[in-house]
Amino acid sequence: MARFACSQQYNRVEWDQARPRTSEGTKMKSENNALERAMRSVLFTGAITAFAVSPMAMAQEEGDDEEEDQLELGRQVVTGSRIKRIDLEEARPVVVITREDIELSGQESVADVLRNSPINTFGSSREVSGNAWTGQATISLHGIGSTRSLVLLDGRRSPRSPVTGNQANDLNWIPLAAVDRIEILTDSASAIYGSDAIGGVINVILRKDYDGLEAGGSVSRPTRDGANKDSGVLTVGGSTSRGRFLFSADFYNKTPIASRHRSYSSSNPGYDAGPVDYPNAPFEADWYNFNDTDNISVNGNTIWSPYFKSPSNCADVVDPDTGERLLLGPYIFPAGPSFLEFCGFDYAAVAWETQDIKRNSAFLHADYEISPDHAVRVQSMFTTLNYHGRYAPPLGGFRLTEESAAGLKESFDFDIPYPEFLPYTLRHRFIGLGNRDFQGTNTIFETALLAYGTVGMFDYELEARHQRYDGREDSCCYAKRFTTEQYVAQGRYNPFDPLNSGNASAYAAITANATRNSRADFRSYSGNVSFELFEAPAGPVGWAVGFDYFDEEFKDIYDPLSAGGDLIGSAGNSGGGERAIEALFAESYIPVLSTLELSAAVRWDSYDDSAGSEISSYLSARYQPTDWLLLRASWGEGFRAANMNNLYGALGVSYEGGTDLVACEAQGISPDSCPELQYATWTGGNPNLAPELSDSYNLGFVIDWEPVTIRMDYFTLKLEEGIGLPSLQGLINQERRGQCVNTGRIENTRDEGLPAVITECGNGPQIKRDPGSGALLEAEAPWANTSKEEHAGIDLFLGYDWETDTVGDFTFSLLGTRMLKRRSRSASATTWSSSLGEGVGDSARPKYQAGGLIRWTYTDHTVSLYVRHIAGYVRPEEEFSAPSHTEYDLIYRWATPWDGRITIGVQNLTDEDPELDSFASPRPAVYDLYSLDGRVPYVSYRHFF
Repeated sequence: MARFACSQQYNRVEWDQARPRTSEGTKMKSENNALERAMRSVLFTGAITAFAVSPMAMAQEEGDDEEEDQLELGRQVVTGSRIKRIDLEEARPVVVITREDIELSGQESVADVLRNSPINTFGSSREVSGNAWTGQATISLHGIGSTRSLVLLDGRRSPRSPVTGNQANDLNWIPLAAVDRIEILTDSASAIYGSDAIGGVINVILRKDYDGLEAGGSVSRPTRDGANKDSGVLTVGGSTSRGRFLFSADFYNKTPIASRHRSYSSSNPGYDAGPVDYPNAPFEADWYNFNDTDNISVNGNTIWSPYFKSPSNCADVVDPDTGERLLLGPYIFPAGPSFLEFCGFDYAAVAWETQDIKRNSAFLHADYEISPDHAVRVQSMFTTLNYHGRYAPPLGGFRLTEESAAGLKESFDFDIPYPEFLPYTLRHRFIGLGNRDFQGTNTIFETALLAYGTVGMFDYELEARHQRYDGREDSCCYAKRFTTEQYVAQGRYNPFDPLNSGNASAYAAITANATRNSRADFRSYSGNVSFELFEAPAGPVGWAVGFDYFDEEFKDIYDPLSAGGDLIGSAGNSGGGERAIEALFAESYIPVLSTLELSAAVRWDSYDDSAGSEISSYLSARYQPTDWLLLRASWGEGFRAANMNNLYGALGVSYEGGTDLVACEAQGISPDSCPELQYATWTGGNPNLAPELSDSYNLGFVIDWEPVTIRMDYFTLKLEEGIGLPSLQGLINQERRGQCVNTGRIENTRDEGLPAVITECGNGPQIKRDPGSGALLEAEAPWANTSKEEHAGIDLFLGYDWETDTVGDFTFSLLGTRMLKRRSRSASATTWSSSLGEGVGDSARPKYQAGGLIRWTYTDHTVSLYVRHIAGYVRPEEEFSAPSHTEYDLIYRWATPWDGRITIGVQNLTDEDPELDSFASPRPAVYDLYSLDGRVPYVSYRHFF
């Protein structure tokens, strides 16, 4: 008979003084008073220090006479519900990654396990060298966004990382050794969990029940340079008649990948193509076509404004110690009938693609029975994450003037190039300052205290929890823009010969280091009660009601030079804030018929900031007409409150290009003749942001006809008030179409203090124009509610289990996600834009991902073959098509007769490269979708005592 054994259901757990508990079935006994006294001590200490807690609920049940000395944990919640039941049976679409799956995957971090799931359809950020989210890894369910994918630990909200600017959850702080399984709810769940669950929920279930001692380690050595991984783990657990405990500690190290160690990120100066003919060249040299290069920066020494020119000494600048050239080129780049000139730099020779990472973690869990109906839990986790990244020497623009020319001539006897163009901007590489190295440490501590039990007909939970996430980053070596301009004018620094001995005294004066300090302090107090009240035709109606209170503080502080924009090669906007959130929720489960069940949930969230109050609701139906077929449907409302970086981030200025069609039309200038100019554009926080709002639907079926299982779900999500940064040109277009309001209010501009009339474009963005001429002076483009989005797709699971008496057991499975719709429309756009399967630049995304598994188990031997497939995508404007991508992982595991476990495997067996764009340089989408490690052989050993 077919059965619906809900794979996401929590098993009933009993603590027995003499029960098999190790993976190999070894009977472990733990009956001693010393252990029980130790557990009391652990719980007492934890209760003193705990300010936080796991909302993982457990209810007591009375046992029979033979179980009087056991503490039995009864029915428990599953991901997507707070009602305790034993038979939820596929009521909501949940994908489960078991501990067995994790161990046989060969992955060594929670982030790597989740990245390989097809539900992470468009990929997600990883630990690359070169972005502000240093050391961070995120998840984006169905490509809806990492800010809209809620991460839970044991069913409780995991706070956002301050290193991401309070925007997303960091997965790297969770130790894999502490994970029992991962449940992925692919349905919207704001009515259960509140904000951020628009795209779904990732619930990381931690280990709790283990008797014995386990120690192990693993080593991974790719066949290419870099990405070496080492890890180790120690786990010990025990139980008594009234409680249990588990302690685990682990470490994980991964070395960086240098840009030069991968063919697609290493440099090609284009010299092999030979010099090109450059008519009317300004000086005699071997000129090369920049189109023949790969991973070469145009910013070696290039005069950018008002012309793109190479200095005549580009090919003559050398290291005085080695005689090697420091700059590349000169290059030309065809631009219509004319040519742009560049003096380049080989950044790939010194930069890293990924970071050096070292993580150390410890995890403690303990439960203790106070009385037959009441128990307490203490849970603590501590993680330190150290990272190191490297960029090439700093680059940036500064102004050269007649005074600069005089200083260079007097001190260096150097004639400045193109004096007729002065003043101009030089885009310069500060080679003499050395590489930009950044090193950081993230420290995360979470502790939780939970009281749970039964009072009459009510199962209750009360929890308090505290998490503190501290991040500090120190980096060198940057140049101070204002000081550099002074030193050039005084003849104390020659940018056209960066290693000239005359520059040595200037290095200390123009160099500065950068710092960043981030902190998130999160406190939560929650409680809920579940019970059965009233009778429906097919049984009692289940209920759950409760409350949440969250208090959150956030800060992300850059050093004054970085925040002020004076550091060349570094920038960052400081931000910070705090908020309090109150929530009430209720949920009901109604067995209408023996074959039909209905569920409903409602949640009220109240924020003490611009998010205000939101009510989220959810309805679902589960219909099982036969013992092998199940049909399900759900509808839900969701929301995402703006994060505190969106609300309170400091404003910073950049100079964006824009075509002021409004002023041109007022002056009778046609759009084709309207020039593109640069305008001061301020971006940052906006305390007036409204929350994002969503409606979602899910329709699915499950066929469980042993040994075959088929699950399919169609999902759709519509989102309004999407939060994003508007572009300058978008604001101009909105004003042109009459979507902005001229307030008539006069204020001074931030950049130059000029009087300007204010035109408002929504709840924050502003256009500032000269009151007389109407000329655009500057714009404010903070975070705003700028867009609408629509997403739709299908999740499919196929499974087949084949058990034999002679040749072992076989498992075949396939999990895939096919996106059917991904489109958005900004406030400044007149049409919807879609990037599914094709798009412009980085916007293109694959239509589907799939993962397959073939596993064979025979006595103590297991062989697994994993297959990951990512669809291709195209960029029509670049005439580029990325092919589909397939990787294979092969793993063998042997459970030895001496209570050990040996695993040998190879990830990416065929050594596939990432699919590259038209410039053979990984873009963010490529980093998100594909690993850069290449083929990775590995071996691991675990021993059970």
